[in-house]
Amino acid sequence: MKEETINWELVNSLGYKRANRLRKIEHVLASCPLGITPEDLCDKIGLQGRARIRTLQNDLNELRSLYTCQWITSAPYRLELRGGDLAFPEAEFHTKDRKQLNSICRLIAFFDGAIPIRDFLKVSLGDVDAALNDMSENIDIPTTISELRYIKDIYDAIENKVPIDMIYPRINGGRRFILSPYMLKRFNGKWFVLGRISEENPFDWTVIPLAAIEMMSPNMDNVKYSPAKNYELQSLKNKIRRYYSNVLGFYVPTNETDKAKVSRELNPDKLQIEEVKLKVNKQIIRFLKENPIHSTQNIKGDTGEVTLKLVLNPLLKQKLLGFGADLEVVSPISLRNELYNVAQQMLTLYAK
Repeated sequence: MKEETINWELVNSLGYKRANRLRKIEHVLASCPLGITPEDLCDKIGLQGRARIRTLQNDLNELRSLYTCQWITSAPYRLELRGGDLAFPEAEFHTKDRKQLNSICRLIAFFDGAIPIRDFLKVSLGDVDAALNDMSENIDIPTTISELRYIKDIYDAIENKVPIDMIYPRINGGRRFILSPYMLKRFNGKWFVLGRISEENPFDWTVIPLAAIEMMSPNMDNVKYSPAKNYELQSLKNKIRRYYSNVLGFYVPTNETDKAKVSRELNPDKLQIEEVKLKVNKQIIRFLKENPIHSTQNIKGDTGEVTLKLVLNPLLKQKLLGFGADLEVVSPISLRNELYNVAQQMLTLYAK
């Protein structure tokens, strides 16, 4: 059980005026880590009168009585943070910090726990390192350093609808381009940013892996974020979600060999969605229930019959092959034949 570092019973028993006075004092002390003189502290909290120093000393003694861990030194007064809480923790943060903390809470839910906490907090709390060490003992955060470098800036750009400059080797010949970012998504332990490139006749959106980004910075050319209207942006985000709801990963094959002729419109209603019927070994049914191949997966009781409804892409084929003899593709026949040919090639390799 966590050891309390504040006497919360005493804190809760304070009247409004007393609590407000002590809150102001703690706020000033927390913002002056090098210490502050009695006179300056009185000025900052608005304490006046000939006996103000004596009044301040009484207030400090009362504040000290609330602590079981922190301590306030003699003049010049300095609040020594020894871990744990403050009596009035909200006093430590300014309005700007509150907004940042709100973003952190949203990020925690959005990023499924893979949060670069140190980069987001950017405060000098003595127990940050200890907290991170404790967390790493109990949870594996698979986000890589190259991804952490950009996550916060991309998230801020999405929140504020600001274009960003970027260099990604496979786009624009490895030269700088401008991206209006829409969302961050995670797949197979990797982070991707989805957004629209500022160019003539762009795709509705482009998917870029964060780990492969070579450079990124806010755009300084006054390029406008696209789309600018909130309802258009929300409609586009809904379109993106619908598009990938029937895709494993982000790759959608096209039969067009000429890249210039590939449609720039990415329409979820035009995707070639197939119903894939599988027959699986009953011993892996539990595994599939806990680790679905795709969100559209449907398992019919304990019969071993499994159906999926999605676009056929190389990633799906690799995943199905990964189950080896525990999984058989029943239909479509084109997919069954393709995996059969791959299995034959594998057999030839291992028969040598």
